[in-house]
Amino acid sequence: PEGYFRALAMDADSSIFALLRDSVRLNGLNGVSPNRSSVAVRHVMLSDARLSDARKSDLRVKFDDHIGLSADYTGLGFVNDMSVRVSTLDIELRSRGQVDVLSIFGNGAFELRILLGAVDTLRRGQINCILATCPQTVCYEMEALLQAHSYRTRAVKGWLLADLLRQDSAEEDICAPRKK
Repeated sequence: PEGYFRALAMDADSSIFALLRDSVRLNGLNGVSPNRSSVAVRHVMLSDARLSDARKSDLRVKFDDHIGLSADYTGLGFVNDMSVRVSTLDIELRSRGQVDVLSIFGNGAFELRILLGAVDTLRRGQINCILATCPQTVCYEMEALLQAHSYRTRAVKGWLLADLLRQDSAEEDICAPRKK
């Protein structure tokens, strides 16, 4: 509805999670401010469905050496050896309704895995607009996945923009607000 928004912020790094939580509190985004806007913050590592299932190997899988992100066979994730719950966007968005904007900033390491964990959500057309960092190594695969689920895509300076294909879509208006 006009005048307020509902958002969900998720991060695997406990220091970023704490910053997000504090920012929500400081900015009055708890749903009780005059405009009723709210942001739910979750401490979670997003990945594809395969990671959420128990692995047969007990070796850790490295995702991002910069923040020390890895996961093990239990389905638990670790950031600098601190455990964090592993989930998928399909699980996290299952009961959230329509999502206006999804932004994925995966440090160039796991954007594709996050999208692979959202195939049911994409199939349902539950996300209107997707903005994701798009590493050259997997950008083509990310575009192909989104296009296979009726999203238009455009890569721009290391980012991938995508929105649901609509009859009134014009090439220049990817992720533009819908006219009422």
